[in-house]
Amino acid sequence: MQEERERLTKELEDLKAKTEEQKRLLQKAEKEKVKYLATTDKDSRLMLTRNGKVSGYNSQMAVDASIILYSVIQLQMMQEINTNLNRL
Repeated sequence: MQEERERLTKELEDLKAKTEEQKRLLQKAEKEKVKYLATTDKDSRLMLTRNGKVSGYNSQMAVDASIILYSVIQLQMMQEINTNLNRL
């Protein structure tokens, strides 16, 4: 019984901490007048896809003949990521 009480107390404290963090993020969003803040990855942005909106990145690169192989691999990786995201 005591172990269960301790587990629930810890879980409640964790939830309270998460709630406070969410309140802080909401205040930040309102202050900066933004409509979207990523909570898991601060660098990601809300992006439109064929299947709606997702948190993601808009990667861009410039290449020359010496790194064409790298570019092909990068393109294949991005296509695989997009395919997996579209399945969600």
